[in-house]
Parts: sequence; structure tokens; C-alpha cells
Amino acid sequence: MILHGCPFTVLVPPHDGCCNINVAIEISKCIWKSQCLAPVLLKAKERVDELVEEMDSRVVITGIGVVTPIGNGVDAFWESLLAGRSGIGPITLFDASESPVKIGGEVKGLDFFQYMPSERARKMSRTSKLAVAAAKLAVQDSGLVIDEKNARDVDIFMGVACPDLATIAQTVERRIKHGPQAVNPYGPSAAATAAPAANVSVELQISGEVVTLSTGCSSSTNAIGYAMRKIQSGKSRVILAGGADAGIQMDLIACYANGKVLSTRNGDPQGASRPFEANRDGHVLSEAAGILVLEEYEHAKRRGAKVYAELIGYGTSSDCFSVTQVSEDPRRASMCLERMLADARLDAGHIGYYCAHGSSSRITDTRETQMLKMVFKKQAYKVPVSSIKSMMGHPFGAAGVLQTATCALAIRHGAIPPTINYEVPDPDCDLDYVPNQVRDEQVRAAVSYALGVGGNNAALALKHC
Repeated sequence: MILHGCPFTVLVPPHDGCCNINVAIEISKCIWKSQCLAPVLLKAKERVDELVEEMDSRVVITGIGVVTPIGNGVDAFWESLLAGRSGIGPITLFDASESPVKIGGEVKGLDFFQYMPSERARKMSRTSKLAVAAAKLAVQDSGLVIDEKNARDVDIFMGVACPDLATIAQTVERRIKHGPQAVNPYGPSAAATAAPAANVSVELQISGEVVTLSTGCSSSTNAIGYAMRKIQSGKSRVILAGGADAGIQMDLIACYANGKVLSTRNGDPQGASRPFEANRDGHVLSEAAGILVLEEYEHAKRRGAKVYAELIGYGTSSDCFSVTQVSEDPRRASMCLERMLADARLDAGHIGYYCAHGSSSRITDTRETQMLKMVFKKQAYKVPVSSIKSMMGHPFGAAGVLQTATCALAIRHGAIPPTINYEVPDPDCDLDYVPNQVRDEQVRAAVSYALGVGGNNAALALKHC
């Protein structure tokens, strides 16, 4: 492309990589110094913008696999969300009779042996088994065939917040009771946060890049964000991205109960998780796994895949406040949303749904409300906000992927799930939380936000495709 103008001619090369973009930018800087070349500069800038856009491949969601307290499989999950059905109940995975917290969100009705051989399943942690089941459901939902021809071209990006403490506890108990020779040699591998992604790789015979991110409850949001970046860069065409955590474990419940951050509404399990509501008294822990099949748009188009939504933006920030406490100041968290909106080139006025972190914590719910008002300003009162944790509890690192899946489903189906158990408004939380009833509404763009350990903020933006 040749741009003519006084007093010389500028050549902007066709796109064939980052080098050409840098050359074009440097040319733009040089010619800006001459007022007589303003029209030339404008054309050069337009060409640079085109080159930048060409470099970013589009990323779409073509498969959703979930195992959750409110349903296994995308259809059951979505039906429960729209119905406002709670999956919280008495804990059955261990004896909670001596625990001050006796409720949680457990995955039920899932036959693990349907998704993996029994001999391998017995060596896996519960987190790994949840992850494998979700991954196979996601691939099935996408219609993607993974075989020897393309297995090397498929990647796995997994977010896991917690090592499997139950496996570690069993190992310690056997050593104390029976001596070191009785310890399970597979214990450390099974308990590791890297194990779920590794087991998905083994069970699906995927030989591409396999990565685990652990940033607490924002883990799977960051896994999706990093996967999106890789596809945008042109370095991958298919990635299984998501997360898993088995949060109903005796030692985890004990730790968080002693920290006074869990709800003790043991007599009313289904009413215990009540994000943004005046009488909320803490989180309800749960377990879950979710995997999304992310594809480069043209790749998905060529194989005729259905598309739920397109991922268009990702942003992060750190509160840099404390590893164990949440900052009440929303300013650093707001940077995450601002970066996501800039990355997505999205204005708050175009957001049709915001899927909240909304964990039923007095501090974090209030802070999230303040963050939205700080970033969205007056528009914050017009954006529908809801928390699916009101129904399924808080599954640690798996929360973000389930929120992202909810955004994609809201975009595809034109419906916004409610925040259930919303009875008494909190004056400090004064936005539209879609209380108790599903809302039929076309959603063109949606945002999901997650808060992880140490104040790790992460947000994703999606749009209709």
C-alpha cells in the first residue's frame, strides 16, 4: 500500500507479521511531525489499525461441559439456573456431625466410571474425576473429534485453586496408623493441583500444551483468559479451558469455618447462600467442574460447529493487600474491569448481563457493588447483575468457568438467571440483582468477574456471534 503526499512517499507494507506493524507505527510517528502530511498520517493510522485487528484471531465457545450441584451436563445446568433451583443440602461426603458447618453443594447422580476406567478412577482425586467428566461432556457437546491426527494440536488450560486435602489427609493418617511403608505412593501425584489437567490429557489422549493455573477462586477465569490469548495470537486453534475443585472436604470446611466466613444456616440449606441480600452470613462451599471448548472462529466455521458466544476481552489486576483478607477498597479491583473493557473495546452501555462473583460475603458483595458503580457509573443501575452462587454455592476455582458458561448461555438463549434468596435489600448493595425470577431478555454482550486469593481479580467479556 503506497501513500503519496508532500514532501515524500510513504510505503506501508502488507501484513505479514509483527515486524510490519512496528514499521508502520514508526512511519506514523515520523510523519506526524509534519502538519502537511496529516491526511497521509490518517490513512497510515487506518492501515495500522487494520493490521492490528488482523493479528487477533477470533475466539468462540463451541462446547460446554459441566458437573455441578445443580445439574450435570449443559442442559440440566441451564434448566436449574432458569428455575432458580438450589443445589445446597446437608453434607454427605464426610461425617459433618461435629462441624459447625453442616451444609454444602455436592455433585450428585454422577457415575464416574461412565467417563473413565475404574482402575484409573481409583487412583484419581475427586477433583480430577470431576474434571475428566466435565471435559468429556464438553467435547461431546462441541461435536469435536479428537484423534491421532489432531491430538497434538489441542491444548488444555485448567484452573484449580486447592490441592486435594482429602488425599493428603488419608496419606498422613495411614502413616500415623501403619507406618511409612503403608503410605500410598500415588498420593502426592493424585493430590497435586496439576493432576486434573494431566488426567484430562491422559483420558482424552491430548498431547498439546497442558497448563494449570492456580490463583484461588479466579483460577478458571484466568485459564480461559490465557487460552483466549493463545488462540488470538494464532498459536493454537483448539483449547479445552476451565477448572475444577472438590470443595466439600473435611479440612477445607474446618479451615473456612474457623475463619468465620461460612454460612451456618444449617437448618435452611437452600436458603443459606444469599448474595447481595441484607441477611447474608457467609459463603456456602461446593464442588464442581466446568470445561469450555474454545476454538478459533474460522476453524469452528469450517467444521460447522455451533457457537454459543465469542470471547472478546480479558482483564486482570491485583489488590496487593493481603493473602488471607479481602480489601474493602474497590479501586484496584476496578482496574481489572477497566482493562477488560478496553481489551474488548466494549462500552458499559452495551453490556446486557453481568455474572457476578457474588459469593454471599458481606465484604466482597459490597465491594463488588462499589466496583461496578465506579467503572460503569450511572450505567451500573441499568445492567442486570446476578449471582449463580446463590444456587450452587462457591466451588473455588471452578466458579469462573461456570459463570463464563452462564454468560454464553444467556447470550445464546436470551435469558438471565436470577439471584435467589433475595428477600431483604441491603442499602449498600443497591443495583439490579435480578431477584428470584428469571428474566427473558436479549443479551448481546456479557461480563463475568471473579476474585481470587491475594486479591487476584479477573474478568472476561463475551458477545453474540
